[in-house]
Formats: sequence, C-alpha cells, structure tokens
Amino acid sequence: MPLKSLSRSHGLRRAVVRLAWSALLILPASVAAVTIRVGAIGDPACTAFSIQGAIAQLPPGLTEHRLLLSSNQTYTTAGVITDRDLRIEGGYANCSAAEPTPGARTQIGPDATATAPLLTLLGTIPIQLPVTLRALSFIGPAPQGAIRASGTMRVYVEDTWVMNAGDLFLDNAGGIAIEDQAILHLRGNSQIVGNTGGEGGGVSCVNGEIQWEGGDVLIGSNRARLFGGGIALVDCEMDWLGGDEASTGGVTFNIATGGGGISMRDNSILSGFAFERTQRRVVSNSAEYFAGGILAENSGISASSLDLRNNIAGLRSMPAPAGMGYGGGLAAYTSTISVSQLRVEGNRAERNGGGIWLQSASSLQADLPLVCPVGEPCHTMSQNVAGEAGGLVWLGEGASFSAARAWIEANVADTGAVAFAEGGSAAPAQISLSNSLLYDNTATSALIALGNSQMTLALSTLVDNNTGTSMVLDFGGNTHDWRASLLYGAPGSVLLSAPFGTTLATDCLIGHENASVLGNGGDVFVDDDPGFENRGSANFRLRADSGAVDVCSYNEPSGIVLDLEGNLRPVDLPNPNVAGAFDIGAFERRPSAMFANGFE
Repeated sequence: MPLKSLSRSHGLRRAVVRLAWSALLILPASVAAVTIRVGAIGDPACTAFSIQGAIAQLPPGLTEHRLLLSSNQTYTTAGVITDRDLRIEGGYANCSAAEPTPGARTQIGPDATATAPLLTLLGTIPIQLPVTLRALSFIGPAPQGAIRASGTMRVYVEDTWVMNAGDLFLDNAGGIAIEDQAILHLRGNSQIVGNTGGEGGGVSCVNGEIQWEGGDVLIGSNRARLFGGGIALVDCEMDWLGGDEASTGGVTFNIATGGGGISMRDNSILSGFAFERTQRRVVSNSAEYFAGGILAENSGISASSLDLRNNIAGLRSMPAPAGMGYGGGLAAYTSTISVSQLRVEGNRAERNGGGIWLQSASSLQADLPLVCPVGEPCHTMSQNVAGEAGGLVWLGEGASFSAARAWIEANVADTGAVAFAEGGSAAPAQISLSNSLLYDNTATSALIALGNSQMTLALSTLVDNNTGTSMVLDFGGNTHDWRASLLYGAPGSVLLSAPFGTTLATDCLIGHENASVLGNGGDVFVDDDPGFENRGSANFRLRADSGAVDVCSYNEPSGIVLDLEGNLRPVDLPNPNVAGAFDIGAFERRPSAMFANGFE
C-alpha cells in the first residue's frame, strides 16, 4: 500500500510529521492477507469466536487483513487494535455465508466492566494505516465511548451505527473520539445517535480530521454537557461533502450548553465544496445558551452550501437563567464564515440573533452570487425570531454581515427585525446587502437598527415590512451608502430615524417618502406606485411601465452584476434611459418577446 505523509494543513495550523527512513527499516515486512471468520461456538466454519481472539491470530505486517463477523451473536468489547491495516465487516448470517445479508449488522456491546471504549485504535508508526468498520452496530452502555482512535490511524465508518455510548461528565467520550492526528471517514448510511459526552456528544475531534463523505450519514439526538451536542471540533478540520436534496443525513436534534449541533474552537475549520448542488443540514438542534446550530470560536467555515433550520438558542431543558439564548442558527466569536448558498430559516434565540449572532470581529459573507443557480435566490433567510434584537442577525463590535441575492422574509424581533448592529467606536459593525429582497419582516421598532455601525445597500427591494414608525433606526450617528433601491415601508413610517451627525450617501432611490433623509444629505424620489407586477401576491418584479426600469448607473468592481434571480444586469430595454440602464431594486426586468433581439 502507498505510504502517506501525516502532514495536515488548513492554513491555521498543521502539525508536520516527517517520515524517517530509519523508521521504515524496522517496520514488520508485509505478509499475505489473512481472512478470519468470527462466529458462534460450535460453528465449524469459524476460525475465531471473539473479536479479541481473531485479532490475536493476525500476523504482523502492513497487509490489509479481514475479520468477517457473523450476526448470530453479540460481541463484547473489541479491545485495542494497534498499527493494523484491517477491515472488520459484519452482517454475515454465519461463518459459512459467502456474502453478508443485505441490511444486516453485527452488534458489538460492552463487557461486564465497561471500563474502556468498545473499540480502541492506536497508531504509533509513521504510516497512516486504514481500519474499515462496515455493517456494525456499536451499542452501549459504554461510559468511555464506543470508538476511540488516536495517532496515525485512518478510520472508515461505513453502514455502521453507534448508539448509547459516552458519559455526560467525561469529555471526548461520546460516540466516536478522534485524537492526535487520527482521521475519521464517515460514509454510507452510518448513524451516530443517542450518545452523550462532556464535549462532543456524537463525535469529538481533537487535533484530528473528519472527512464526511456520505449524504445519508446522520448525527442525531446526541447530547453534550458543555459544547457540541452533535460534533465538537477542537483544533480539528472537517471536510463535509454533503448530499443531494433527497439525502436524509445531517446534524439533527442534538443538545448542548453551547453549539447544540456543532461546536468549533481553537482554529478549527469546517469546509465543503462541490460543483453540484449539495445540502449540509444542521437542523432542529438546541443549546441552553449559545448557538442552537453552530458555535464557532476562533475558527472558520467555508462551504458551497449550509442549511441552518429550526435551531434554538435558549432552550432551558436543564435549569438555566431566564433570558439566555444567543444565535439560534449560528453564533461566532472571532471567526470567519463564507457560504455560497446559505439557508437560515425558522431559527430562534430567546434574546439576540434569531438566525445569526456575530461578535468580536466575526464576519459572515454570503455574497458570491456567481455560483448560485439561475432563476432563484442564492440565500433564503426567513422566519427567524429573536426575543429582543436582531431577528435575522445581531452584530457586535467589529462584526460584519454581507449578503447578495438574498430573500429575507418574515423575520421577527422587538428591535431590528432583519438586523441589529452595535459596534464599537473604534471598530464599527458593518452590514452590506445587494440584489436582495426584504419583505414582511416584523419588529416593534425598525427593520434595521444601527449603533456605531455602517450600512451599505444596493440594488435591493425593501417593501411591506411591519416595523413601527421607522424602517431604519440609526441611534449612533453613522455613515451609510444606499443606492439603486426601492424603499417602501408601512404607511406613516419614515425611511430613516437618525440623530444629528448621521451621513447618508444616496443615489437612484425610490420610496414612499423622503423627508426623513433630506436632512442627512440623502435624497429619494417619491412615487406611490413602484410598478410591481403583483404587490398583493408578493411578486415584486417590475412591470414594463414601472418608473424603476432603465433608470440608474451602477459601478461594480468585479464588472459582473446579477439580480436576485441570477439574471445579468443591466438589461437595456426600449425605454428612455435616465442615468443608465440598471433597474432599481432586486429584480432586473427581462425583455419581452418582441424585443428579444436586444434593439432599443
């Protein structure tokens, strides 16, 4: 088998292990592969009757050996496997069976003492040896966890279940623990369900790596006393390939004090890219305090897609002070998040940041529109609820949130239905929205509330939001830039409520009033009818006779501008251009059939 370097790097840290030729000279020589059939006593076709007994028969060396486990009995603790290239496969009816029974798994449970994990894998030589676990069920109670791998081990978990393992009061002792450069591969129809741990109820990874390769892998209904109900990453990298829309896997129904679904700290990385559309689900998880879905501390997320739905921060299933709960879907400290297709929907925070909570210079970028499908938004951010501020997003000192091609609908908070930002005087928070629709969001005061914060708005439609007396509340006296957007609030509301000292740069805006912005250096053209195709049915595309068609000039540094649905902008229709060919708002009107050749 090829030798593999142990070098692992994701830009933030990499422990480099050099392979010494002197070490190779003392490795056992390769021998012929051995297959051992393990089953019930009395079966003459069996060559071993326990996993430990089978392992004792294996010769030394680097060749892949096989243990074929009959499913007609339950095996007790598998013990410790050191420096082996090994495949352990269950599901065989008996030792005479040539092939495993489809859907069958062999169960491995604890012995009478249960003082060790059900299976321990140790790598001590400078070669990353693989151990494959297939068609197995690790079922506790197992207080020390089900599977623990450390050192130079590469563990493949395929069609395997891990259940009822771990202890709430033992860190890194949930379902699976990966440590000290070990690598875990999660594959096809594996389930890690109903496990507990101090940190990492389902999976714990400390200075290791996880390769999530199956769309139907499920990490669900696990619990951690501290962080990472489903997964805890500590100085760890997880590459999550995701699944398609029909996949049933993901991180679901897990509970922790912080990071109900996933917790990341100490320079951990969550990544995942695919050319096809993929789903990475973090759904219906709960946290007592922070981040029902994902908690990121000094870490990074970079993925082509991420699905954060129905997560809760502030769930008090155990006694906890009232009024806690920050970041229903995601909470981040000093972390960077970049997602090409982001779904933040139905999350709840008892206090702030129903969907997203960003603090301490954290940033979330959802502004890479070129990779999204044509005909639909890149991002959907809807029905998130905060008990106090920031229905969709709450931002603290130095934090930033940017989104392009986002459908933002029906978010709710007392203040800042879409966003609440309160930065520091030396490190203001920043909000940037472009080619986006903000519709039917509800707050007692303000769609967006800003203190020591800056807001950039371009080519967007803000319409029919229920936000009290003002759409944008600036309580800090800041500088904002609004361009080429449609601004329509509730009757009688003002576009901007701001103190003296607020500076507003505007260009090419149409709204229901302009008196509130004139004193701050801005200007808005007032038009009672923006020319939507069907406002009552939430169709905010522009009619041919809309005064917002072919009105604006707009400069984009990249030179490429796409509307909410991914259509190239501008489209120069046979309308007289005012200052340019760009339409105002989130939708660029397409040519009718008679002008399909593009002439004006």
